[in-house]
Amino acid sequence: MYSFKEIAKRFGSLLRAGSGAPLSTAEQELRQLTQHGLEHLAKSWEMSVFGVQMYLSYTYNSIGLFHLKRGQSEYRITKNIETIMEAAQNAERCHEQALDVFDMAADDILLLPDLHPISVDEAREYVADFQPIGKNFIFTFWGLGISKYILKKHVESRKYLRYCLMITPEDEQSTTWQSDASNYLHKLEKKRVTVKLHVKDTNVYLMEPEIIQAKGDVVAWDSYARPMLPEYKIWFDSESMSQVDVVRLLLMLEGRVVTLQTDETGDLFRPLYLVDVENG
Repeated sequence: MYSFKEIAKRFGSLLRAGSGAPLSTAEQELRQLTQHGLEHLAKSWEMSVFGVQMYLSYTYNSIGLFHLKRGQSEYRITKNIETIMEAAQNAERCHEQALDVFDMAADDILLLPDLHPISVDEAREYVADFQPIGKNFIFTFWGLGISKYILKKHVESRKYLRYCLMITPEDEQSTTWQSDASNYLHKLEKKRVTVKLHVKDTNVYLMEPEIIQAKGDVVAWDSYARPMLPEYKIWFDSESMSQVDVVRLLLMLEGRVVTLQTDETGDLFRPLYLVDVENG
């Protein structure tokens, strides 16, 4: 039996590779590892059984994440729907295994009385994001919700996306996953989303001259979780405006708080409507 340090380094190298074969290898080796039994692993690694469960679960989640990333990247190039569907199936399987490690129903996990970081110094040293308990379950439910959404299992997707949003986030990454879950949940429920954005920088897309690229901080929102996109697209009627008018509009928006709204899909990734601009 390898030590925890050796195991962590092994899976770290496989995940950093990030392509199909290493991901399949990582999943296979992780499955073989769990066959040794939680108590045996806990004794060999000198940590609690729950610590072992957390490590195995987070690693399954990470493999699922890389499956999705790879599938989405290939789909953007090939536009082959089978590519993203296969990636979603692989991700769904991994995130389900991340849940199965605890031998608990998803509903029961939400009842855990203590969602706080566990103390395993070795794990902190070799797996930077290992310790937050709540973060791992947010990760799990996010992965299940997104993969099942892609696979058009909308009832299950809605359930897990809601579960993802019921846990208090522990860091910015947790908040980002919840923001993404909120976006997909609004897509399923087809509700408009309104956000207030304190604009810090603006630009116009060269390929889409009718779209303003706005960056800044979201200060108010009616989505399920705070939106955390790096930029927001704002639609405007470029045909009726001169270049001078467009420049004036960009300068007018910067430093202001603007109210933006989605279409009926609730998708914040699509161009948003400019509803209001607060006085500076």
